[in-house]
Amino acid sequence: MYPIFTVFVIFAIFTFIYMNRSTSSLSKEKENFLEKEREANSVRKQPITDLNYIKINLNELPEINTDDEYIKERLNTLNVLSGEDTKIVNLSAYTNTDLKLKYGVANLTILTEYDQNFTSLCRCLYEIGRRLYDAGNIEDARVFLEYGIKCGTDLKLHYTLLADIYEQNMQYKEIVALIKNAENVNSVLKPSLIRELTKRLEGTGYTVSEEEAPLEDITT
Repeated sequence: MYPIFTVFVIFAIFTFIYMNRSTSSLSKEKENFLEKEREANSVRKQPITDLNYIKINLNELPEINTDDEYIKERLNTLNVLSGEDTKIVNLSAYTNTDLKLKYGVANLTILTEYDQNFTSLCRCLYEIGRRLYDAGNIEDARVFLEYGIKCGTDLKLHYTLLADIYEQNMQYKEIVALIKNAENVNSVLKPSLIRELTKRLEGTGYTVSEEEAPLEDITT
């Protein structure tokens, strides 16, 4: 009886110590975060000319003549996003606090808009590509999807759909290039994405070390 009681007491003590340390660690993290936020909220407006702006060139995309309202809506969105006054930037690598620290709190709203434009762009390119693919228009789907990769999309489904097309056409060098692009994706899904893409090379004789350049991005 006593040995069991002793083990229970020791376990309780260790649990108490662990919980205290965890609480202390969380408190420290919260304190550091609040301090960083206070600092960020005091940063004055900074120039945002160093951002990697994405400029859409609709001439690089195929002309789609369709009665499909789903596609037409997304093509209209792309047309709006390609406007001279529309700014598109991928800011997924930054938190709001990071953005305020670097560019000032006054720029947060406009930077959020730029990032939302990027999200809309990625979603539109994927959804058009998916719809075209499902309709059997594989070549046009490929072009839209490749353009999305050049824009820096981080959508896993976008990558895997394009990989499907490459795999069906036995374009394994293109899959290698796709993997190299995926290595720059800022997403918690990046490891699983790279694993899934790499599996498609099994038994083909191709490896990720192949000297195949990634698709060139279109940021300026």
